[in-house]
Amino acid sequence: MCVGFLERAPLLRQYYSRLRKRAVPAKQRGSSLRVLRRQRRRRRRRMLRMEMENFKLFMKNQRIIQENELLREKALLLHQENAALLILLRNKFSGGSI
Repeated sequence: MCVGFLERAPLLRQYYSRLRKRAVPAKQRGSSLRVLRRQRRRRRRRMLRMEMENFKLFMKNQRIIQENELLREKALLLHQENAALLILLRNKFSGGSI
C-alpha cells in the first residue's frame, strides 16, 4: 500500500459515491441534452445582444469624440477672435490710432 493512501481513501469513497448519485437514467439524458442546448442558445443570444449593445455604445462614443473635436476647434477660433477684438479695444481706449 502507498503512503498517504489511507488519508485519500475517504476522499475517493466520497468521489465515487457522488458519481453514482449523478448517474442519469436513459430517459432523462435526452431532456438534459435539450436543456443544455437551450442554455447554450440562450447564452449565445445573450452574448450577441451584448456585442450589439457594445458596438452601438462604441459608435455613439466615436460620434461624441468627433463632436468634441469640432467644438474644441470652434472654441479655439472664438478664443483667438476674442483676443484680437480685445487688443483692438485696448488700442482704441489707450489713445492710439488703429
